Amino acid sequence: MWTGKPYVELTETSYIQGSHGLTSTIKYAGAGWVSGTAHSHTTTVTAGPGGHTLYTLTGTWTGETKFHKPSKDGKEGQVFLDASADGMREKVTVRPVAEQNEFESRRAWKQVADGILSGDYDAASQAKSALENAERQRRKDELASGATFELRLFDKVPNDPEYKRLAHALKFKVRSPLSLSLSLSLSLSLPRSPLPLCVPR
Repeated sequence: MWTGKPYVELTETSYIQGSHGLTSTIKYAGAGWVSGTAHSHTTTVTAGPGGHTLYTLTGTWTGETKFHKPSKDGKEGQVFLDASADGMREKVTVRPVAEQNEFESRRAWKQVADGILSGDYDAASQAKSALENAERQRRKDELASGATFELRLFDKVPNDPEYKRLAHALKFKVRSPLSLSLSLSLSLSLPRSPLPLCVPR
């Protein structure tokens, strides 16, 4: 943001617990003031949480990722994935802003984006604050009236045995109601503390 050219960056660590028993630990890093590469990650695949390392991968989640030591089957140096290769990314197409719902990102954040692109960071900051304060006020109004926040795109799942099993494998304390989505492969990606499970409609 200091350069006026903001971009999406991931930080900290994600965990993916597979129903097959393997655990992936993904540590994200970005470009620092002096060193580092944007969109970097180091990923280890282990035989369960704390198990022996089967594969180590490093690279960028926007570009090339390779196997590094230790990795079994002599895969060191081989390319695991090149996210920048032709055909790997689907071009994003969106409706004109005027046709979007008020809560769709490009419409909701248009004034913020316009301020950044024009170099008017005061306007961008004011627009951002207005959005955030409006949401805070909605939550206060809901609390005062006793209303429940209505999910627009997801449905709450009060309990999911597979989620509990996978979360237990990662040693997380599962809270109820649950709030993370499971992939079709029954792998579970968790932050440091799992939230209640919501699935797309």
